[in-house]
Amino acid sequence: KWNAKDFRATLQAYFLPASFIGAVGYIVKGLLTLTVLKYFLVSLPASLPAIYLGRYLNRKLKDGAFFSYVYWGLILIGLFLIVNSIYRIDQ
Repeated sequence: KWNAKDFRATLQAYFLPASFIGAVGYIVKGLLTLTVLKYFLVSLPASLPAIYLGRYLNRKLKDGAFFSYVYWGLILIGLFLIVNSIYRIDQ
């Protein structure tokens, strides 16, 4: 029974430290290469407009609509993962 604001804040509070810890693990394992950093830097400018677009849409959505989009997003991601695991091409 959270509202959309509390839900997003909780996700941010979880994913920020989890992503930081994951990045440290990638560095320790040597998975953070110059190529990965290059792709990160190339994608960074796209994140700035996305942040402002997200804030704009956040103000326009009501709590019920927000959770509807979240649930549909989770369903689509779940379906994608199922289809991907069924038709996975082994490398």
